[in-house]
Amino acid sequence: MPQSPSLREQRRWMTVAAAVTVVLILAFAFYLLRLVILPFGVAAALAFLAAPLVRRLQKQAGWPHWAAALIVYLGYFVLIALAGTGTALYLIPEISSVVSRAPQITEHLLTVAFRGPQLHALGQTFYARTLSQSAVREFETLVRDPAKLIFAGIESISGLVGFFLTIALLGYFLFQGPELARGVLWLVPPKHRRRARVLAAEVEPVVYYYVRGLIVIVAYAMIATGLVTGLILHLPHAILLAIAVGLLESIPMVGPALALILLGFVVAEHATPALLFGFGVFAAALRLSIDNLIGPIVLGRYVMLPPPVIIFSFLAGGVLFGFVGVLLAIPTAAAIRVVLADLYGDRRTLNLLRQGEMALRQEAPG
Repeated sequence: MPQSPSLREQRRWMTVAAAVTVVLILAFAFYLLRLVILPFGVAAALAFLAAPLVRRLQKQAGWPHWAAALIVYLGYFVLIALAGTGTALYLIPEISSVVSRAPQITEHLLTVAFRGPQLHALGQTFYARTLSQSAVREFETLVRDPAKLIFAGIESISGLVGFFLTIALLGYFLFQGPELARGVLWLVPPKHRRRARVLAAEVEPVVYYYVRGLIVIVAYAMIATGLVTGLILHLPHAILLAIAVGLLESIPMVGPALALILLGFVVAEHATPALLFGFGVFAAALRLSIDNLIGPIVLGRYVMLPPPVIIFSFLAGGVLFGFVGVLLAIPTAAAIRVVLADLYGDRRTLNLLRQGEMALRQEAPG
């Protein structure tokens, strides 16, 4: 006997209420266990990103799964070694140099802001040198606080343990990926497993191509910033600035603004009319090229999320998992959109995603 419209509507709202309840419970559980979940999430994300390469090595080179996974695992070790070497040989000395010159940098910034070595306001005279020395002393007092030193030591040990745990878990996810995927699918009720496979196939390209596009944007921002700040504007610490600007570009909406502020502080330290003009041209060209050329080409239709959803996603990700949560927030939100589009029967959204996937596959080499 067919159900009446009112009964169907009631069942639909009950389903929505149950789904919202489950989401809230999971969010609360994620918050309580966020430090435990973080290494698993990072390792799973790294293995997920490498899955297409593992499958390609299996299919085209005829390698067994364990051999393809081993090559990828060793590749990650090479990348980590290169990053660690670069940090030890360049980033740490550069950061130490900036910290040692903090009083001079602060004084110069205040002098530029005051348009001179002193500022008369509210019946008082403020001196750039005195304010910079006071700011540096306050910072040193905070840094040398024993409670903060103990907390920093605990955080460092926790981070080191989490790093090695992530490396170990990455091996499990790479070598036992198919078995783990079948285990997750086993949790789905048998009558819904076929639909779950279809949804997984829909979600995978959304996340994969978004991350691939994000890597292209970050690399472009790093290269452009390094070349312009080092070879044209002749700013100090050009490589450090390039890395910082590139990483900030991975944070939607807020990251580019922070990158602009960071570059502005460095430019202010060495302010000249020519430097200010060159900085303005470069900032405008970088923003226009990413927002109107590089971003639309490499991201395509995959980030079909309104700005409020993007802001909420990376804020929630940052609260739960810090910087890593910010990086994973947008692809996670995009994946949830795909699942909800299928659940609600929104074929228009799914068709747009499939069209974007087909276009990106045609553009991809090989």
